[in-house]
Amino acid sequence: MPHESTPPPTELDRALAEAERLIARIQQHPRWRTPAPTLEARQNRFYAKLRATHAVAESRARLARLAEGFELGACSAEEAVRASYVILSHLARLWLELEQPTPKTTEAERP
Repeated sequence: MPHESTPPPTELDRALAEAERLIARIQQHPRWRTPAPTLEARQNRFYAKLRATHAVAESRARLARLAEGFELGACSAEEAVRASYVILSHLARLWLELEQPTPKTTEAERP
């Protein structure tokens, strides 16, 4: 029986994998576990997490549609990679927002 080797990852595979790593980092961000000392801080964190959860879900759906479209031949590899980098840049922006303390963030709330 011949041994089948897996093909090397493509640029699209690498972009999709990077998006999944970034999604995991967003979901595991310390901001979600840090105690919030005031009601306003808890509300701000709740809405920030809600926004992040929505953005992650939307990005995952877009990535799935993109991968499916590529598999079905609806777009070229170059178009798929370009689109995946757009999604990745949205996720990166979200990550950077999480890393930057908001003006109302107290020292105790910072990750």
